[in-house]
Amino acid sequence: MMVVGDQSTGSATTGQVFIHLNDAVDADRIGGKAATLALLARRGFPTLTGMVLPADQVDSFLEDPHQALPAIAQMLDQLGGGPVAVRSSGLAEDQQDASHAGQFSTVLDVSGERDVFDAITRVVRSGQSDRVALYRSAIASGEYQPDGTAVLIQPMLQPVAAGVAFSADPGTGDRDVVVINAVPGVGANLMDGTVTGEEWRVHDDRAECQSQAPVCLSIDDVHRISELARRVEESFDGVPQDIEWAIAGDDLILLQSRPITALPVKPALPELEGFWTKELEHFVPPVSLMTWSIHQPNLYQATQAALEAFGVLFEAIDITYRAGEMYESEIPLGGGKPDESAPPPWWLFGVLARVVPDMRQRMRLAREAIDTDLEGQILHRWESEWSFELEATSANLRAVELDSLSDAAMATQLDILRSFTKRAFYIHFQLAFPCILPVYRLITLCEELFGWDEHQTLRLMHGTSHGTSVASRDLDRLAAMIQQDPLASALFEDRGLTLDQLHAECPGIASEINRHLKNYGIRVIQNELANLTYLEKPSLTLQFIRDRLRGEPGNQADTADTIAQAALEEASTLLSMRSESDRMRFDQTLERARLAYGTRDSNVYLTLGHPWGLLRLGLLEAGRRLQQQGVLKTRDDVFYCTFEEVQAAIRGKAPGGLGETAHRRRMEARWTLANPGPDTIGVEPGMPDFRGLPKEARDIHVGLIWAMDRLRAPRQAQTSDAGVISGVPASPGRYQGTVRIIRNEQEFSRLEAGDVLVCPSTSSSWTMLFGTVGALVTDQGGSLSHPAIIAREHGIPAVVATVNATEKLTDGQIVVVDGSTGRVESVDAG
Repeated sequence: MMVVGDQSTGSATTGQVFIHLNDAVDADRIGGKAATLALLARRGFPTLTGMVLPADQVDSFLEDPHQALPAIAQMLDQLGGGPVAVRSSGLAEDQQDASHAGQFSTVLDVSGERDVFDAITRVVRSGQSDRVALYRSAIASGEYQPDGTAVLIQPMLQPVAAGVAFSADPGTGDRDVVVINAVPGVGANLMDGTVTGEEWRVHDDRAECQSQAPVCLSIDDVHRISELARRVEESFDGVPQDIEWAIAGDDLILLQSRPITALPVKPALPELEGFWTKELEHFVPPVSLMTWSIHQPNLYQATQAALEAFGVLFEAIDITYRAGEMYESEIPLGGGKPDESAPPPWWLFGVLARVVPDMRQRMRLAREAIDTDLEGQILHRWESEWSFELEATSANLRAVELDSLSDAAMATQLDILRSFTKRAFYIHFQLAFPCILPVYRLITLCEELFGWDEHQTLRLMHGTSHGTSVASRDLDRLAAMIQQDPLASALFEDRGLTLDQLHAECPGIASEINRHLKNYGIRVIQNELANLTYLEKPSLTLQFIRDRLRGEPGNQADTADTIAQAALEEASTLLSMRSESDRMRFDQTLERARLAYGTRDSNVYLTLGHPWGLLRLGLLEAGRRLQQQGVLKTRDDVFYCTFEEVQAAIRGKAPGGLGETAHRRRMEARWTLANPGPDTIGVEPGMPDFRGLPKEARDIHVGLIWAMDRLRAPRQAQTSDAGVISGVPASPGRYQGTVRIIRNEQEFSRLEAGDVLVCPSTSSSWTMLFGTVGALVTDQGGSLSHPAIIAREHGIPAVVATVNATEKLTDGQIVVVDGSTGRVESVDAG
């Protein structure tokens, strides 16, 4: 083993192509990784020797293998003639604000000139991938970013242990803690995330193993690694470092060092008055400040209007931001702060509703809403007016070429986009009561007439929310089209297939996929402006099609239409024994309920999905400009500004230090992700007893509370038998399959056809996943939540509101999901 600084190898170049690491000083030629290792070697750290193929030599080197092979042979001889490791050293790699960690390929244990040539080719091509381009566009700083990849070749170690060490805790930002991860042998599997290593934390001089039992490192090893990490940090002026290390024999060797680019910062959290509940049903942390900046005024004003229209005794729903998490609260009538005081007795509450002017006015509005069939009027407006309005506005906004606008015009366009989200959100909440109350009335009627519980009644709703599944069904159509095309089918066998490659080989198929993306791809994948749209990541759509080509999962539940038809036939049989008036009541109630249920999730595509997707694209363009102007450090830091801050910046009036402020907020959200806040803040006042209200108002309020209970998960998991997780039965049927835990869109690619999708929650834009999964299990939600509706529409078993399924289940575990009883049972549990 040769260590840099051992001058026995000299400083000669190899055929004027490879540069010895001793002479590697020009980072613009040899890249960040090699330059850092050379610097550390000169400072006396124990690093391996190596040779570097400079970035400006790469193209000519790879063009002529016959000239390259002799140079490789000479280089290998200088490194001792044994196997080598071939790594990237990108010119933009290992920078303080853009590490590029995991973006490039590494090839280990390579011998022979030809194999080394092939390994160099693979490493260089990894630097030209779409993944690296997407990373750079979102993460790299607004300053000039050098392009190109140098290649570092070093002797292959056979270590007894290897791993990483962070000179500060990457989860909490604690600068007094060193975190070490280790595995036996080579550390490659630890770096790519395929294995979980032994973890140690060193605070002061105390080392604690976080794993069950240490198998890789002794206490002495841990302290040596911790000291090395601290020394490297000190050598870089106190900038926290992420190092890779290996132990070979008795030697501790430093393989790599780069700055920790996303060290969390502990935020100063505001004190909240009143009672607040963490909003996890729609917003999975970390939530960006921009998302809150748009959502808070939209939510307050839209709920204020809807609650008033139906005479509800609350002013509005408000939402506040706490460094990456959102908390919501019901604001009492008349405005002001959330209330913590207990409500009065039912009889006094009924008296107050008749004598307090604001409450008496709401009682009048509730009576008018029932007498004038306000819910029917609103449902009609959606079908005849509002849906067309939103479609037209969306089409007009999609046609705007954002990059052609001046900064002044861009600022105006952002105002237009925000106004569109406000208008769409107003419509969304105007539809809230009309989409909930008819379903509640159907459930109470079926209990009266048939003795059904709500899950039996909800079978009648299967197959009515067509807007929820239209994008998924279009993917089914595309998959069927591809199955008829042998060339296209063969291309889809390649998991690395790109839309550009498909367009070159099968332009007709590619055009159809582009049409799909134009129609359905504009939506944000989750309710978060910082998250991608499908339009930005077409590889996801190709994956969804590929999964469909593999066939439907086995043992899938009956289709939605079959379930609904069976329930309707059962109801018809029971109605034959009832009076004519009961049959008429049922038919009328069912007709309205099916219309309402179908509208509830279908409207989300136009009221939330499109407006938020369009606003995201506008904000990305604003972020790109502010990055180029040096106002923001990265393009995506725009999502950790408020809307008003971005508008001011685009107009040339950026608040001082906005770039640093946005970056700090982003790191604060990461701290919160590792240190989540409580589920609730304050003392829960309890819901008033509405039985003393006039009938019209009482029916509206009882229906509202019923719906709220079925839209949200309980705060504590249900007690279950060993090996069993319990939740709310959301879609009937039984399915046995493999658990795949998916927390966000970055993990969609891990999902395989037939898997049991286990996730915190879903939004309506996750519908594309449902065409091939076998069953659904969620932490959040209720029987009327988005995931429950989507599952019923696709006819797959679903259990929601488990609270902790993502913690209790593990990837690859085999489970049986019973969507009729709400149980998820491990097969291993017997």
